[in-house]
Amino acid sequence: MSSNQLSIMNQLNSINLYQSNKEYQMPIISTLNDFIETIRIIFNEDHIDINEVYTILKNFQCDFSEWSKYIFYHKTKYTRNLIDEGNGKYNLLLLCWSEDQGTGVHDHSGADCFVKIIKGQIKETIYEWPKHFNPKKSYNSTNETDSPLVVKSVTVMNPGEVTYMHDKIGIHRLQNPSKTETAITLHLYCPPYTESMNFEESTSKTSKVNVIFHSKFGKQIV
Repeated sequence: MSSNQLSIMNQLNSINLYQSNKEYQMPIISTLNDFIETIRIIFNEDHIDINEVYTILKNFQCDFSEWSKYIFYHKTKYTRNLIDEGNGKYNLLLLCWSEDQGTGVHDHSGADCFVKIIKGQIKETIYEWPKHFNPKKSYNSTNETDSPLVVKSVTVMNPGEVTYMHDKIGIHRLQNPSKTETAITLHLYCPPYTESMNFEESTSKTSKVNVIFHSKFGKQIV
């Protein structure tokens, strides 16, 4: 174990758990390398505490220049840029959004999804799962209800804020609401997944979508 890993491990071992509200305290993580090492150590454990991961993301704030090698914009779509594969246990990505770009309504294939806003604003719309939806029959016409999706909540998030999403909560859509400013978000998915379902908002119709990367480890691939 390197001295850097040992230092991070000592910090993690010093985390205090408040019995009253189950919130963690830990030092601010101020470099991207330290953050990546911290996440790797956490995911080497047999059990992953999502509250601990959330707190690590919340307490992470590096210099914006450290993101530069992972920032790629595209004029017609947001980009997904892989930072770390997490030894197959998770994917860490930087998503870059030009003005008014957004995702479709989608699920997360059973994965835990954490999002931290790095730059700009992101609008998250969470929807109820379609009524009578059967995931075992996904991607075919039996899931088409011709009924619009039902909105559960709409939230606009600012830099530094962290959100958590899972299929048990619902399905969601993310969008850069600005007509003049770009946005950047940090995403952690555990476990990684290669495909998801998109949902047509007006009919609840589903379609399979392959998850692709615009760049890997700072090098553009598409």
